[in-house]
Amino acid sequence: MFRIVNSKYALIDKIGKGSFASVYKAINIENEKFVAIKVKKKKNLQRNRLQHELQIYQKLNKYKITPHILWYGTQFDTHFLVMDYMGLSFDKIFKNNNQKFSLKTVAMLAIDLLSILETFHDLSFIHRDLKPNNIVIGQYPNHKKIYLIDFGLSKSYLKDNKHIKLIKKKSLVGTLRYASIRTHRGYEQSRRDDIESLSYILIYLLNKGYLPWMITHSKSPHSNLIPYLSTSQYPNTHANFVGIMPKGINADQSIMPKGINPSDIQTHTKKQKELLIKHIKIKTSEYDLCKDIPKQFRLLLLYSKRLKFESRPNYKYLINLFHKLLHHHNLEYDHNYDWLNHSLSKK
Repeated sequence: MFRIVNSKYALIDKIGKGSFASVYKAINIENEKFVAIKVKKKKNLQRNRLQHELQIYQKLNKYKITPHILWYGTQFDTHFLVMDYMGLSFDKIFKNNNQKFSLKTVAMLAIDLLSILETFHDLSFIHRDLKPNNIVIGQYPNHKKIYLIDFGLSKSYLKDNKHIKLIKKKSLVGTLRYASIRTHRGYEQSRRDDIESLSYILIYLLNKGYLPWMITHSKSPHSNLIPYLSTSQYPNTHANFVGIMPKGINADQSIMPKGINPSDIQTHTKKQKELLIKHIKIKTSEYDLCKDIPKQFRLLLLYSKRLKFESRPNYKYLINLFHKLLHHHNLEYDHNYDWLNHSLSKK
């Protein structure tokens, strides 16, 4: 096992796994500063996703919305991408905050993330896997600043300076919990899908970590499926199936998509799980999803769903929605987030 990369970065611990690579915490032995290293085993005939990510990071570097890249290279038949070591992801921050964020914090996050997406999209990229794990804060003194990471699934929506065409019957790319409905339906993704995913993230954060298609959540109307679910196979989502409701169990059959019969006993595949989440997501109206939170979140979601495939979102309008929300509640956009009251900026 390699331990020293590029003769200066000593690996410490594995801290995560991205779309196509593992992530390690390491230390620069020359200046004793921590770094993060994405590691991908080199395989013949396989596209080098880390090099793809590198190209995106390089184009974003001057905008300071992503970690700074320190080195990229190949050793030990392995690709390495070395970057600044960041603070916690929002998945961890949210859990450390007892899955409770104030309206002020979520509204400010909406403004920050819409601004980041505007920059990202205007450089011709779409992320395609927005989720709390891929949003991080900086290390002190940048612990009030938000950054976007993990571009393994990202792509350009331009080809030869023209918007890509809408293609249907595509495989789902991204994380089931936050994927747009069009993505579930097999449509090619564009900027509107990133906005829809962001909507689900914000609603999740304001709703104390709940979305209706998270079936194992105690608030879910479909929690009677819990005994037949497993989170071990697909840890990124709560709705993870090993088996279908056995005969005799009173399951809510209305949530079952076509082709899945609750009275059958069989092994659920990832595709079947995807169908069930898709079905619940489609059946949940914007009003029901946002019934207990300010209307701005519903307006953001509705806007994303009504946007045309090639259209550029009106980021100024969307950002202004949340500035008005803050003003309406006599709250300031001052970057004083909930997590600043906790020791969350350092791992």
